[in-house]
Amino acid sequence: DGIRDIGVTGVQTCALPIYAMILHQMGFKVVGIPGAQSWQAQWKDYFSSFRKVFIVVDNDAAGSAGASKISEAIGSNSRIVNLPESSNDVSEFIVDQGANEDDFSELLKANAASILVTVREAFDEWSWLQGQSGLKFNIPHLDYAFSPGLLPGQLMVTLASSGVGKTISLMNFMYGITVAQPDAKILFLSLEQTRGDWFERARRIHGFYNPDLCPKNPSDLQSFKKELHRSTINYWSNRLMIADKNRITDDEVYSAIEDFEESMGSKPDLVCVDYLGYWANSFRGKDKYEQVSRAVMSMKAIAKETRIPFISPGQLNRTAIQGDEPSIDQARDSGVIVETSDFVVAMWSGDTGATDLDEKTGNFSLRIGKSRHGGKGTLLNMQFGYLSLTLVPIESPNAAYARREVDYLAERKGWEYALMKHSGG
Repeated sequence: DGIRDIGVTGVQTCALPIYAMILHQMGFKVVGIPGAQSWQAQWKDYFSSFRKVFIVVDNDAAGSAGASKISEAIGSNSRIVNLPESSNDVSEFIVDQGANEDDFSELLKANAASILVTVREAFDEWSWLQGQSGLKFNIPHLDYAFSPGLLPGQLMVTLASSGVGKTISLMNFMYGITVAQPDAKILFLSLEQTRGDWFERARRIHGFYNPDLCPKNPSDLQSFKKELHRSTINYWSNRLMIADKNRITDDEVYSAIEDFEESMGSKPDLVCVDYLGYWANSFRGKDKYEQVSRAVMSMKAIAKETRIPFISPGQLNRTAIQGDEPSIDQARDSGVIVETSDFVVAMWSGDTGATDLDEKTGNFSLRIGKSRHGGKGTLLNMQFGYLSLTLVPIESPNAAYARREVDYLAERKGWEYALMKHSGG
């Protein structure tokens, strides 16, 4: 039969029941289950004696997630079959597109050793990556250090203590990325802040970089806010989609990527997860260390599989002294964070813990602790705008505007006042 045609004996194929009947009629040895998500743990023992078990599911995000779960349960003798992109399922491949027994045998053969790749395939992957420019952050020293930029499948983790500004820095990175690459599209998994929180912060950052929107006198404040809101919405509408659940599973991430592609016309160029500690809450483990370890490995696995770069902030442990430069070895709960990530950036601010407004300077620093592209040890000095929530390279002309916000803060002025002053009003 078709199994022996590929030189492998003792093979079973898991498929949905109707597809199992089709494959059974073609002579394949098949076991069907009622849906990729219906797998039960006790079934794995039925497959322990087989050398290879091929898993065939629908060609979509939910199917992919289900296949991964089944493969993990069965173990190393399992292989996930990748249907052609033109086929949504086995029925389309065989019935609609006319594939025969030999075609399906070749499909199994192509996946018989799916964990192995040839040297030629490694070269092809390398050649493809050489043509990728990577995502830039619109931060000159960071872009130089990360050159050629954040590439498909890579993971960047930023580490900071509580209160330093992990979420705000991530939002500034997102804004800078869309300035440097106007066509870039971002999926933002906002596990901590709500969508309303996101917009509040987004409008301030957008207003800072668009001073023409700002009124010249306080009497125009209401019309200014309406214009700012309209401009912020227009800026992000074709660039960003948000998921603001407190917990999100791997399956939901795959589904979110698929939904993003349907809504925006293409997969996201970047996935931002705010933040790693919240992501870990969806993972089992005997303690927080094991949860975070599994979480960061899962994030990297999804990035590799989807060829989408990920950025996520992480927490430093309590040994980090507020206001002092931390070490990336102080990553909270898991050293796997540093081992798994392609880039790790430590962040800190001398203002952290300062209770007197007169002591605040807005100085904010980043140190590259790990980089696949070189640049390890690079220090970046930034200026934080306390009212506009902007993070600006210290060498940028805009840094002076952000620095003045420290004084406006001390004067108990609002963010609208700061934006009016920046615009020259």
